[in-house]
Formats: sequence, C-alpha cells, structure tokens
Amino acid sequence: MKWFKHYSVASQDGSMNRVIDEHGLIAYSYFWLLVEQCAAKYEGDGNFTFQLSMSQVRRLWRIRSLRVELLLHSYSTNNFFNSTIVEDLITISWPKLAKYVHKDAISSAVRPATSPPLAGQKKEKKEKYILSGQNSGPVKGKYFLTNEQALEIYRTYPRKEKRKEFLKKIQSGLKNQQLVDKFNTSLANYCKWLYVNKKEEQYVKLPTTFYSEWEDWLDPSHGNTELSVVRPADRWR
Repeated sequence: MKWFKHYSVASQDGSMNRVIDEHGLIAYSYFWLLVEQCAAKYEGDGNFTFQLSMSQVRRLWRIRSLRVELLLHSYSTNNFFNSTIVEDLITISWPKLAKYVHKDAISSAVRPATSPPLAGQKKEKKEKYILSGQNSGPVKGKYFLTNEQALEIYRTYPRKEKRKEFLKKIQSGLKNQQLVDKFNTSLANYCKWLYVNKKEEQYVKLPTTFYSEWEDWLDPSHGNTELSVVRPADRWR
C-alpha cells in the first residue's frame, strides 16, 4: 500500500485515549508508526496478518523489549488488533486495518474475489477470539479458554517458565469472559509495575506465582509499597 487514510478525529477515539492515559501521548505516535510498517507490507490481498521482529519494533519505537510488550498488550486489550510474541517474532492480526485502505493506494493489487456459497454449503464462520475483547460465547469442551487462547495469555507474561502448570491453572480457573477480562487487567497492572520499578527478569514472579495472587493486582496501586533497590539490567539502559 503506497498510502492510507488517516482520520482527522483519530486522536479522539475512546480506546486510543485509554492507551494514552496509560502510556502517555507517545503511544499515539507509536501506533501510527506501526500502522505505517504494516500498511507498507499490505499487498491488497485481504490478508491483514503481519510479522515483525522484536528488534525491528524496538528500533522503530526506540524503546526496550518489555515496553514493546506492554504497548502491544495495551493495543490488543483495547481491541485495535491481536498480537502474539514467540521469541523474537511478533505476529499481528489486524483486520481493522482495512478501514485505512484506500482503493487508489494499492498498485497492481489483486483484490480477493468473493462468491456466494454453493447450494447446500454453509457460510464459513469467522473465528472470534476471547482475548480480543469480543464475546465468542462458551467454548465447546472442558474449558472456557481454548488451548490457543490460554497460550496467548502465557506469551504475554514477561517470564517464560512453568508453562504447562500455568496453562492448566488459567484454563481451569478462568471460567468466563468476566474473569478473563479481570485477569488481563491484573496482568497489565503487574507488567506496568515491573516497568516503572525497573525489575530485572529474574525478579519477575513465576507465572504460577502470579496466578495465585492475580486478584490483588486488580488494584493498580498494589505493590507500590515494595522497595525497588535492584540495579537495572542492560535491557533497561
């Protein structure tokens, strides 16, 4: 895509204002820098899934890895897009980017053809993800969260240990959308506290430990009484 639409009232969007309240006005700049990167990769084929390396986004935003994770989590919880991080690879699923596409901005793009279903053929249902903030209703099976949805929460957590135990706990404990939303809020509060207090990775709670006390972190001020005397690691410099 050579160029895209930018609405004149974009900064007044309610979701964007929540992100700005949490991360400052700079989050608005980071968002549009990311739009530029993803829009440049779009080829007009209707595929709005993009992959970027963590180092690429760090250079783009000129910030550290944990701050990148916090911002992506905030954009995701405010329903701009869905993002997952596996090692150094960031995958962004961004169907809403379609509203920025301008028909004259795509050069030699092959537009996806749409045809009605054949007789007797059911329309394919689009999958809705619980973690995107959309209510997809009860999940068929033993748990409310599917394996992939539970794994997406694990990928958001800043310490990658005790994976099997953590997944089992959140799948058995987060039994409805309200609990999922509350847990995501607690996790965002804890990640923000880690960043503000410049905690080294080895001082991040194990995922299973965090799960045992996640309700305490619904209060954004929780943990403020703890002393922060740890010397910042290189990643914080």
